[in-house]
Amino acid sequence: YGHVDEIGVAASIWNFFRSGTLEPTEFTYPALYSYLVAGLVWLSGWWTGPALGSHRESLVLLSYLDPAQVALAGRVWSAAAGTLTLVVTFLLGRRAGGNGVGLAAASFLAVATVPVIQAHRALPDSTMAMFAALCFLFSWRLYEHGRWRDYLAAGVAAGLVVASKYNGA
Repeated sequence: YGHVDEIGVAASIWNFFRSGTLEPTEFTYPALYSYLVAGLVWLSGWWTGPALGSHRESLVLLSYLDPAQVALAGRVWSAAAGTLTLVVTFLLGRRAGGNGVGLAAASFLAVATVPVIQAHRALPDSTMAMFAALCFLFSWRLYEHGRWRDYLAAGVAAGLVVASKYNGA
């Protein structure tokens, strides 16, 4: 683990499999990120986990044999969310000021220290940033067109921001 918070997040995700429930056991962060990573672990367990009687039993055993599997899945998700944030930033910049503005905005984000570091960690920060960028994009579309579906999309994205990390509010 590269960050102290990754340990608590990983333990919370493994507890989903160990207890057989989606009830969170750690409340430093909201549960959305943990659910997303647990889904990735569940899918990856089909080809990386030890073979036992059931898929869940295999994942429980894996949680003791290789607990860092969650960190790997979380980092893959964070990297993907960080990359999608670049795309959304480009789209927002393009809508606001053309292709040059979109490319400049995405370029600055691509080399910004904090987002790059966060995209390498199994933490909800990149997920929150992705949903926040989507909220801004839909809000800009709302400004341009005033359609109800943009209100809805911006509201859903804002809700996902808060579901990813409390201080996103």
